[in-house]
Amino acid sequence: MREYFCAYHSMLDATRKLSDAECGRLFRALLAYSQNRTEPINLQGREEIVFDIYSQQIDREIEKYEQACERNQRIATSRHQSSRPVATRHDSSQDKDKDKDKDKDKDKDAISPPRSRAESEIPDGFDEFWEKYPRKVAKQDAVRAWKGLKPSEALRDAILADITRRLGGEWAGQEMRFIPHPATYLHQRRWEDETTGGRTDGEHRGTAAEEGPRWTLPGEIVL
Repeated sequence: MREYFCAYHSMLDATRKLSDAECGRLFRALLAYSQNRTEPINLQGREEIVFDIYSQQIDREIEKYEQACERNQRIATSRHQSSRPVATRHDSSQDKDKDKDKDKDKDKDAISPPRSRAESEIPDGFDEFWEKYPRKVAKQDAVRAWKGLKPSEALRDAILADITRRLGGEWAGQEMRFIPHPATYLHQRRWEDETTGGRTDGEHRGTAAEEGPRWTLPGEIVL
């Protein structure tokens, strides 16, 4: 997991209309989101719009970071294997026995999975949850959340049933950015919430009168 997120100079233009209090809430929310992908529930008005933009940027950066880590791990494994000395066989029975022992060790290394691979094993029931959940982002975070939850069969059925209800209700036709990340859904036990026909749990963005005057960022589309 990364210990940082990138803050660009363009954020100055994006936040110049925010008050100091709004900037403080926004920065704290971005730090929390970068650490554990938990979406904030206490943002109001203008900083919430800026958060949606930069949270998507954080998603892209984390995805690139995970891909780079996997690529570097493959390169390191390949270099380690290629740097092993090739055993020279001799006619003596003692050297032949040593070569056999080396071959056995190589077979053990080929059978034993690397540690990082064990961490990425998919727990029981997760594939079905992932297939049904509509917003497919930050899969590794969702896997860790599922492992921490350790749902029983009854709880799995309850979670899948809640997702089905939401897909036919409040999430029907909803923009993906208004649907919680799968890890957030699991961490906050959203299946225990009361579902309605509208948006819930911090997903309500308010009417135009509640939000105040609308403003846009460069390249932003106002809905």
